[in-house]
Amino acid sequence: MLSRLWFRLLIGTSLVLLVTLGAVVVLVNRAVTSSFQDYVEDQQSTRVQRVESILSRYYGRNREWTNVDGTIQSMADLVGERLVLADAQGRVVADSQNTLVDQPVGEDWRGRRVSIRSSESAVGTLYISPTVGGGRAVDTRGQLFLQTLNAYLGWAAAAGLLAALALSVGLARWLASPLEALTRAVRQLERGELEQRIATSVGGEVGALAEAFNSFAASLARVEQLRRNMVTDIAHELRTPLASIQGYLEAIQDGVVQPDGETLDTIHRELMQLTRLVDDLQVLSLAEARQLSLDREEVDLRELVEWEVRAFRPQAAARQIELAVASGGSRLPPLGVDPGRMAQVLGDLLRNALAHTPAGGRVQVGVTSDDGHARISVADSGVGIAPDDLEHVFERFYRADKARSRHGDGSGTGLGLTIARELVRAHGGSLSVASELGKGTRFSISLPMNGHVEPPAADGAPAELSPTRSVVHGHWKLAAVGMMIGALCGAIAGVVETLMTSALLRGTQGLAELAGYAVLIDGGVFAAVGAIAALLASVAAPIPRGTLTAAHIARGGVPLGILLVGLLVGYRWNGLSGKEWSLDAPEVLYPLAIILGASALVAILGWFAASAAFEHAVGSGSRPARRALPLAL
Repeated sequence: MLSRLWFRLLIGTSLVLLVTLGAVVVLVNRAVTSSFQDYVEDQQSTRVQRVESILSRYYGRNREWTNVDGTIQSMADLVGERLVLADAQGRVVADSQNTLVDQPVGEDWRGRRVSIRSSESAVGTLYISPTVGGGRAVDTRGQLFLQTLNAYLGWAAAAGLLAALALSVGLARWLASPLEALTRAVRQLERGELEQRIATSVGGEVGALAEAFNSFAASLARVEQLRRNMVTDIAHELRTPLASIQGYLEAIQDGVVQPDGETLDTIHRELMQLTRLVDDLQVLSLAEARQLSLDREEVDLRELVEWEVRAFRPQAAARQIELAVASGGSRLPPLGVDPGRMAQVLGDLLRNALAHTPAGGRVQVGVTSDDGHARISVADSGVGIAPDDLEHVFERFYRADKARSRHGDGSGTGLGLTIARELVRAHGGSLSVASELGKGTRFSISLPMNGHVEPPAADGAPAELSPTRSVVHGHWKLAAVGMMIGALCGAIAGVVETLMTSALLRGTQGLAELAGYAVLIDGGVFAAVGAIAALLASVAAPIPRGTLTAAHIARGGVPLGILLVGLLVGYRWNGLSGKEWSLDAPEVLYPLAIILGASALVAILGWFAASAAFEHAVGSGSRPARRALPLAL
């Protein structure tokens, strides 16, 4: 019980109430007591002054304290406290309680005292509620008032505490009841009761939590239903080819059918159907989990569409269906997609369109762009899809004949459109469908023009990135890394060039001095010339599809590295004065040409080395093998 939420809320609330009420009672008691004591002291001071005046006049008239007992008694009733009067010698002459008369004043008396004076001389002392023998003076009326006040405060605090506890119990149960209901519902959900829901009458965070649970339970119910349907559908799809294979094998065993080529071809077709089904299920599971590897390339979508359409034209001609690519429209720039996967999507859409278009119909494929997206449409003039079936088109194994039936040749697995949608999503795009019953259907693919970015991976895993095909825009970190790697490779190439230049310059120096020239050769100048040659080589090198990539930035860092090495390691030889030398002299021209050629060669080698080093540094070596682009012959 101690672990119950409502009980812990009750304990916490009760402690807060107890501390609060205790503090209130103490503060009220002290405040009232202090105020009451101040009031009493003010009243007593006024009354004592009156008593003092009366006793002074009394002594002035009588010149002694004889028969003063009655006056003291009446004054005590006025003041409301015990009064004791002692004469000038310290002997008690009157006591409002008549217990100390004729006794000397004790040295241990404590309390308020007032000197009674007459004719400027002390004639006695009045003690007000004196403490006698270590006892305590008692102000009966004040004590009674304070005791009554404390009693009322205690009863009020107790009643308030009980009422607050009762309210706290109700409040704690009210606050905890939705959470307890949620706990029960979660446990029932754990037992498989997926229809469990929670009433969301409570607002705020608890209501939002209840709504989230209901949404979660509904999603689980849908997933469970889809799982059951998928298992049933897979069993159905597997049963047909397996039953066919089993029938043929049993017939062969019984001698009813001979294992000739036709029989073996039939069995092989059924086995291939099983293989396609298993492959499709694997691709679908990877795509839905965002773990499908994409080998992106810069592809011309119109060329890809035309190739795929050419591949299906024989089937269209056999069915007497016109299959064409819509003409017109501006040419799209190359788009980073996986050509094999995108060809698979187009193939599924074309196959589906041909299967549901009657003879004499038309299937048209269009490629356009708008709003930063490339769009591919596959429209047919077939039977169309009923509105009730349209929302189920992309569900796996959906069997509405107008939408997702198996193709007439028996080659379909019932997963084509589902896989097509997931493959398009893996490219960061979307696949939609519009149809009108009896008029035809249009499937539309929308792909972002910046198709280099992979979609997010499932479970927070990093998405696969192809570094050599990642545009610099949006990948400045890769470009910076590439520049550093390129500069490093350029520095290495610069060292190699320096060593080569050293040998060549020594030969040049010797030849020039033999010819009588005064030689002044600066190795840094040659290094700078080599860097310029390397830069020209990098710029002149072909860039695939005209896209500047991070790998090319890496290669561009090579001249920078060569130039830095040339300036840091550059050296010079100074010969004796003699003839002036010029670049026309063969002794200088030939070595200079060799040095420039060697610089360009080393720069180009460093150019490719930087590209390879960059790809290795960012882990592109694990990329899957590139798929061949399907061609129609």
